Amino acid sequence: MINKSISLSAQVNGLSNEAKILFTWAIPHFDDEGRMRGEPQFVKASVVPLSNWSSKRVDKIIDEICKEGLWDKYEVDGMIVLQGVKWLDHQRIQPTRFRPSQLPAKTKVIMGGIRQTLEENGVLRRL
Repeated sequence: MINKSISLSAQVNGLSNEAKILFTWAIPHFDDEGRMRGEPQFVKASVVPLSNWSSKRVDKIIDEICKEGLWDKYEVDGMIVLQGVKWLDHQRIQPTRFRPSQLPAKTKVIMGGIRQTLEENGVLRRL
């Protein structure tokens, strides 16, 4: 459920009207860990399938949302992933209903090729 406080968010209100639509309509498409596939064609087909927006336009809108700091866009093994930046601050998922994401977390390669993931709280976890 979307909380009415979204109407007062300076970040959301900093978006164009198209970006506000894409941002809010995408919320139910993110998984329990706040991730969804980020390829513009996928986002268009999933979130705004009846719009006349081109995939190129959707890509620009995604970039606008990311620039505003609401989503993080990253690529892992050729897959583009969107991550809701403050997902866990706004979503309450019952532990018995929680489903781990099938999409990869944002990772960082450090010395020696060790892969680690940057968790929401900024702590690196070894993969």
